Amino acid sequence: MILYFSGTGNSRFIAEGLAKICDDELINLKDLMKNGGTGELHSDKPFVFVLPIHAFRIPGKISEFIETIKFTGSSDAYFIVDCGGSPGNALKYIKNTCKKVNLQLKGFDAINMPASYIVMYNPPDVNSEAVHDSLVYQKSQIERIGRDINEGKEFFNRPSDFKGKIQSSILNPIFVKMMIKTKDFAVSDKCVKCGSCVLRCPLNNVFFNGKPEWGDNCMHCMACLSGCPSNAIEYGNKTVGRNRYYLLKHYGDVN
Repeated sequence: MILYFSGTGNSRFIAEGLAKICDDELINLKDLMKNGGTGELHSDKPFVFVLPIHAFRIPGKISEFIETIKFTGSSDAYFIVDCGGSPGNALKYIKNTCKKVNLQLKGFDAINMPASYIVMYNPPDVNSEAVHDSLVYQKSQIERIGRDINEGKEFFNRPSDFKGKIQSSILNPIFVKMMIKTKDFAVSDKCVKCGSCVLRCPLNNVFFNGKPEWGDNCMHCMACLSGCPSNAIEYGNKTVGRNRYYLLKHYGDVN
């Protein structure tokens, strides 16, 4: 079973590839989170998680959600993470999550997809040649990982160094405390009141009251902002004029 969470499309792209290579079921964790969760998931094949890295760890709200699920059938798990740079020491925290849900971690790897966190930097043009070339290259990495999973191999790639340990243990909590806020989300007059931001939010944190409004339960996945079809959402002045990276291409679309 391939379980993924994706805010702007990168992890979904990876998960689609692994589902194809492993001939396995594809489950969108965002949908489960939005709809109140599931008590149990059963698979006779390993559970393969494809998740984003936010500030050198898997987002806490995703880890917390995984820990509410009872996993039956196979007890083996693989975690493949999507990051724009370093995964830091995310593996340490993934191991803790696996212990809490009685899964045996058999593999970990990180795939460097185009960086999309628009609050901190200008993402690449999602339709650019550079992004296309990156996706073509990463398909080869996804295929390698898929083959290893099919063969039941153990692998722990992208090990953390001292810098990564500092990034995950010290910088991540600072980032969460200082950056993960919703007060700066705002809507311009380009809003067409389509409600797509409400539908995209995995935490049901976007409400429609004549126009979109945000509560306080957020992980900055940026699905609402980057996926807005009319580019009507901004985050203060930090996102003005920046590219909206929202990957619509599927794994099978890229050659």
